[in-house]
Amino acid sequence: MNESKSELIDEAVAHIDTLLAYRRRAFCEQPVSREVSLPQLHILMRLQESGPMTVSELALALSTSIPSASSIVDRMEEHGLVDRVRNEIDRRVVHVALSEHGRVVVEEFGGPKRVQLQRLLGAMSTRELHDIIRGVEAICNGLERLQTARAVDEDKQPSDIQRVGS
Repeated sequence: MNESKSELIDEAVAHIDTLLAYRRRAFCEQPVSREVSLPQLHILMRLQESGPMTVSELALALSTSIPSASSIVDRMEEHGLVDRVRNEIDRRVVHVALSEHGRVVVEEFGGPKRVQLQRLLGAMSTRELHDIIRGVEAICNGLERLQTARAVDEDKQPSDIQRVGS
């Protein structure tokens, strides 16, 4: 147990790579994965997270032009993944909303279903379950630390950063 932090990180990454390989195989076996492009999936997940958005907001989120985003949304609407909804107050404003089919697609891409997870966890010993809980808590804590560090970095203005040699 005299492993260095670097060796532990390498071992953790190797185990996570194995988990991700399982997830990729399951992902490729899903028929729905063949009907949705990556930009469409990005839009679906953004709508799931943020709720209805305008095409302009989606274009900004995708770092693409408004006409390109509009074209993607058109195809998504044709496939029943999204609905266009007019604003009640200003009828000129149209929001793109996740349809029921779009919600199902996002859930299928989101990883194992709750029942599958329960079945997997049910096959583990109590000790393994405690280890899983500790591991997931550690990952969540690490993510929170990264988000906090990123927020601090984003708050720094160019004048806040000291130049080398000053």
